[in-house]
Amino acid sequence: MQASLDLCRKHKAILADFGTRALDGINVDSLLQEACDLAVQGVGPHCKSKVLVLLPDEQRMLTKAGTGWKPGTVGNLTVGADPDSAGGYALRTADPVIAQDVPNETRFRIPPSLLEYGIKSMINVNIRVQGRTYGLLEVDSEMHREFSADESDFLQGLANILGAAIQQHQQGELLRNAVHDRELLLRELQHRVKNNLQIIGSLVSIQKRKASSAETVEHLNVIGNRIGVLSLLHDQLYARSQSSEIDLADYLAQLATRLVDLQDDDTAKVALSLTLEPIVLGLDKVVPLGLIVNEFITNSLKHAFPNRSGTISLNMRRAGETLHLRLADDGIGKSPDQTQNETNSGTGIDLIAILARQIDAELVHGRSQGTSLQVTLQIGDGRGIS
Repeated sequence: MQASLDLCRKHKAILADFGTRALDGINVDSLLQEACDLAVQGVGPHCKSKVLVLLPDEQRMLTKAGTGWKPGTVGNLTVGADPDSAGGYALRTADPVIAQDVPNETRFRIPPSLLEYGIKSMINVNIRVQGRTYGLLEVDSEMHREFSADESDFLQGLANILGAAIQQHQQGELLRNAVHDRELLLRELQHRVKNNLQIIGSLVSIQKRKASSAETVEHLNVIGNRIGVLSLLHDQLYARSQSSEIDLADYLAQLATRLVDLQDDDTAKVALSLTLEPIVLGLDKVVPLGLIVNEFITNSLKHAFPNRSGTISLNMRRAGETLHLRLADDGIGKSPDQTQNETNSGTGIDLIAILARQIDAELVHGRSQGTSLQVTLQIGDGRGIS
């Protein structure tokens, strides 16, 4: 009686430990081998074990893992899965199948490999994954023996844990494959968008060379800059493994630097002052903010510095779930009304207001010692970067 209780406690301890490890993401092949080791440990000496996995044709099973067999058996030995075979009989039976006298078994055909090893008794339990047969956990004894109900329950417990772990692994694989496919599609889309933007930018450049008036060239420059905002964004997206989020600080820094470097006058000395807290945001907010920054800097470069010298500053910080972005120049401080009346400027001012409404941002214009624009918006749990 005490021996039976001790064996029951041993089985429970093995199953509890194996269950924890199995659902902790261990490699499936390692998991199958560990189950074989534990099966022998739980059933006793003079035993071998193996996991037989049903092959796609469902006519044979492959020895996927095993304990106690000659080298070369695991990964190579196959046995029948037809109804007349031992494996096939076990696969079609919900309960564990026990053969106490293997050489004289009459219910099914015994694989030659078991007879070669001198197996006298055997037990098979089903491994099922998502309600479908995956294979068998088999224990073979070199001595005639009776497998107890406790041993049968123990082996079925191992098989059930294996089935749950394999199911978890398969579902994880499906999710990983779906994510991988989605990333490939998005990267392909980004690549095509990037190429299209480059084509559009090239067409704008061609039209600029053909333009006969300064006003047309100016209009085309504005369009080209806006295309550049989107092109730079897609450059960053394509270079990153992430597909829908951008480090806003890095993006705005590159954008501002690019715009200032595009000044036509080599004698221009407009400098940049950047104080940008790293914040990761989705494209729904990054695109409008990038275009707002583009319009402000473009306007400053055009109107704020008659002597082609000064500083444009960008300051961005986060306070809780609120983003504060301040754009400023130390130029001559033209008001929105004044710039509204100058060529091409009104469109930019109107566009800033439209973009702000898209992201529910508040705008505050200023004209103290230059021109400034304060942009405030809610970003929820937008992440900082350490």
